This record gives sequence, structure tokens and C-alpha cells, in this order.
Amino acid sequence: LFLLDAGMNIFQVFIINAVYSASMAVFEIPTGVFADTLGRRMSFLFSTFVMMIGTIGYVFVARLPNNFSLFCSMSIVLGLAYTFYSGAVEAWLVDALHEKHFEGTLDSVFAKGNIVSSIAMLIGTTSGGFIGTLNLSFPYVLRAVIQLFVFIFAFFTMHDLGYKKKPLTIRTIPSEMKSIASKSVKFGVKNISIRYLMMITFVFSSFMMWGWYAWQPYFLDLYGNKNAVWLVGLISAMLTIAQIIGSLLLNRF
Repeated sequence: LFLLDAGMNIFQVFIINAVYSASMAVFEIPTGVFADTLGRRMSFLFSTFVMMIGTIGYVFVARLPNNFSLFCSMSIVLGLAYTFYSGAVEAWLVDALHEKHFEGTLDSVFAKGNIVSSIAMLIGTTSGGFIGTLNLSFPYVLRAVIQLFVFIFAFFTMHDLGYKKKPLTIRTIPSEMKSIASKSVKFGVKNISIRYLMMITFVFSSFMMWGWYAWQPYFLDLYGNKNAVWLVGLISAMLTIAQIIGSLLLNRF
């Protein structure tokens, strides 16, 4: 809705989102090298900082004319921010649990984490929907402010437990990237359970990257009021509630 309001048509919106997805695919291994050498904490800090820059960039670019290519550029920045985050936080958590001799199951830990993040998303989507009725850029500004607080909080409280940093030089980057790629194939593609999970995720994500953005203007058209941004927040909240229920049922299944 924000991109449509900024003058994009629906096709341009999906091109911008495709650029975001492509940038994640490109940056995943290089940022993995970053996290595996300089530490997960550093990777997370970079993620929040770059996410803040990209979010502010979206708001700024929306005010400029002929801004399609600029939105694509900001999507690359956001894709880079997400790859700094993806995997690094999970690795940080697992390292810390091993360091503290955690005897429970990782499934239960990640399920609880997903419940917490889903509740946060429930609050974010609902409040964002109502805030967006005032101005569609306000939720982005608020997200940038939250990212700043997260950066400050993580800077002082987040520590790499059970992990030792390794030196990173230009000369070692190719070998580190090769190592991560080979491990990804060994523990990912060659593992039959993970391979099936990757195939399912590919189908699910292919739909969601289209469906998540397509339904927003579609439901507003059905409702008959394109300014009812709060409705989008409520529908997002219902999806989030479904995720919370799924997480609660995970161990039982």
C-alpha cells in the first residue's frame, strides 16, 4: 500500500519486492562469512543499522519523482540487512545454549521464540494498520526508531557465548565462502529431510511473496474503501494468530 501510494503500479511493486528477494539470495553467503568470522553479535548489529538506513530511505525516496529505481536500490539495502540477520541470530542462540549446557530440545526453544515474535508481529501489524490510516509513512518511521533502540540495546546486552571470532581478510573471504557453500550442500541439499523442507519452503515462499502483497489492495477493493488501512492490519493479525497456534501445536505434532 505504501508503494502504491508513492506512485508505483502493482507490477512495479512486485518488481521492487523481487529485487529484495534477489538481493537476499546474492548476499546470504557473504553475510554468512561475516557472521562466522566477526561474530553473530556484530552481524546482528549490522542488520539493525542497515535496516534502519533502508527504512528511512524508503520514506525519503517516496517523496522524490521517478523513484522506481530508487525504491529498487532501497530494496537491495533491506535485503542486505535481512541476510545479516538470517541465520546469525539462530546460530548465536544455539552457541549460547551449548555454552550453558542446555539439556532441553531446540525445537521447544525455537517454538517459544516463534510465539514471542508472532505476538510482536500481532501487535506490530495491528497498530501499524491503525497508524497507517493517519499516514502510510508513519509505520516506517516508527520501525526506524525501534531499530535504533534495538541497536542500542543489543550493543550493550548481546554477547557471543560459546563462539570465538576469527580474523577476516580479503584473502580469506573466497575460502570462507567456499566452506559455507560446501557445508550448505552437505548439511542441506544432501540431507533428505532438509531437502524436502527446502522444496516445501520454496513453494510456500513463492506463493507468500506474491500473496502477502497482492491481498492488501485486493481486500480493500472488496471492502469498498481503499483508505481502510486498519483492515489490512487486522487481516495480518489473523495470519499471525494462525502462526502462534501452529507454534503451540508444534511439539504435540
